[in-house]
Amino acid sequence: MSTALQTAMAELEARLALIGTASGFNTNLGASMREAGAYLDESDAPCMALYEAKPGDDGVMMVPAGTQTACGQEFAVRYMVQAYVKRSESQTPLVVAEAAAQDIMRALMGANRGALAGAKGHRIEGHGRGLTPKGGNVIPVLVYGALTVSEGIYQ
Repeated sequence: MSTALQTAMAELEARLALIGTASGFNTNLGASMREAGAYLDESDAPCMALYEAKPGDDGVMMVPAGTQTACGQEFAVRYMVQAYVKRSESQTPLVVAEAAAQDIMRALMGANRGALAGAKGHRIEGHGRGLTPKGGNVIPVLVYGALTVSEGIYQ
């Protein structure tokens, strides 16, 4: 059985997979899209994956329940996209990270400005980059988003 959350995440993954310079993006990150929730390592760069929730301080990725409806429950889903991108000597980490973050945000919002099938309130909440070790050429990029889905909990 497919849930509203699975449907929304599949649509976001499909949007991310379209990132490519031939489509007018800055990067080709879509070619290195991994399955949702996949563990990424700097050695895999360039790579990207979608996670269904933002981890808490304990590392648990929880999707909190919201308003109860007549047939189910609404869930406020905070998600994140993690990417590792490489830079050349001529590029600063900020330039590379911003190009990747811009591509990810543009793909997530899509041509319909964020609307998702079976979800509401889809928005980008922020983005950032991780520290690059001295001498390193791999930059972690994170983009955070949120949406709300209604899931039936009764059959």
